[in-house]
Amino acid sequence: MRGARAALVLFCASAFLPGCATRGSINRTRADIATLGRQLEELRAAQERLTLEVGRIATDLRLSLAQLTGLRPEVAQSTVAVERLRARLDATETTVARLQSTVERVEPEPPHAATPTQTPTSPPTPPAASLPSPDSDRTPPGEAAPHVDPVARAYAAALEQYQKREYGQAVLDFLDFIAKYPKHPLANNAQYWIGEAYYVQRDYRQATLEFRRVLDADPRGTKVPDALLKEGLCSLNLHQPGRAYELWRRILREYPDSEAARKAGSFLSARGVSSPR
Repeated sequence: MRGARAALVLFCASAFLPGCATRGSINRTRADIATLGRQLEELRAAQERLTLEVGRIATDLRLSLAQLTGLRPEVAQSTVAVERLRARLDATETTVARLQSTVERVEPEPPHAATPTQTPTSPPTPPAASLPSPDSDRTPPGEAAPHVDPVARAYAAALEQYQKREYGQAVLDFLDFIAKYPKHPLANNAQYWIGEAYYVQRDYRQATLEFRRVLDADPRGTKVPDALLKEGLCSLNLHQPGRAYELWRRILREYPDSEAARKAGSFLSARGVSSPR
């Protein structure tokens, strides 16, 4: 009797263990796929952060280059510093390209032991950002069509990158536009969209600096009321409501007929804040 029981136990164990081993390998494969998916998302996020950082560095570099260009001939030795700054920018762009290549290579493989009903899970799609309408940009009267005017074409190409949510590339393109055409009427608009690129990425501190540059570059520019409105929203997100209310009241005082003034009035009313008389 004991021998029969032992044989039965051995038979059950031999039938049960392979199934356990198969399920265990499937679970390990699934865990590996999940890990690869998380790593891919982290790499993509790191790439976007690094691309935006390139935009910040490029802003500082171009300001430094502009200052160096205006120096007198007797300080020509500063050319060495200019070359170092350019080398730093080139090295940063190379890093971005290398990271992009890494992201494209890292893709999770489907499970080999999965059942036919299982399909690989695709990464979650990030929430769509609220894009300002491109119709808010007006081409100055008399300006040639974008396909004829290289200035308008360069601006449209940068704006297209923004609309495609390629915010890091959009920042770089708008910076190039400002550096090439600093006196063009669209340069003020380009600076505004740099601020928007940081704003939609929730980098409110950098966005605040970029929106302020809209006013510094041209206090009478067409994008000044919109820049003040968005700087107020940045202040609100940075837990500085008093600063936000001050900026919105300024819009109502100085630009009462603008669309930004209508929005500023709505923001103030929604928070029970009185408008300026």
